[in-house]
Amino acid sequence: MYFLNNLFRQHVIRSIFVNNSDIYCAGYINDYTNWIAAYWINNTKYNLTDGSYSTRANTISVTNGHIYIIGEEILNGKEVVVYWKDGVRQDIFEYVELKSALLYIYSEELYVCIGTDDDNGIIEDGVYFWYNGETTRLNSSEVKAKPTSIFVTE
Repeated sequence: MYFLNNLFRQHVIRSIFVNNSDIYCAGYINDYTNWIAAYWINNTKYNLTDGSYSTRANTISVTNGHIYIIGEEILNGKEVVVYWKDGVRQDIFEYVELKSALLYIYSEELYVCIGTDDDNGIIEDGVYFWYNGETTRLNSSEVKAKPTSIFVTE
């Protein structure tokens, strides 16, 4: 993570993606009331939300001119998966409580790996793979796990 502080806000970069000569970053701004999900293209910031509730952008990817971002929002006190394409929120996930989420784009198709909390919200519990509306658990319930990356090949 990269932190950039100014007098009133903290900017946190959680993901960097380079496409040709353009640098894309995803993260959030902490205005000390809520997190505001944002992304940057070559140092120009774009907010993904208005700051009326907390959101964070975790991972960014760019394919064929489209910008894909996966992150989280706080909903009823729980962190849930949220996804944006070209800065527009896409409601493709049902309520999924998470600890972390990663995305990968292959042939303009979205692949997501989601890590969930245990009942206490303290340690990672399940790792799930999401593709085309289907969710598959990747670890057994006896094994605690945390996703760290996702990659797809033919």
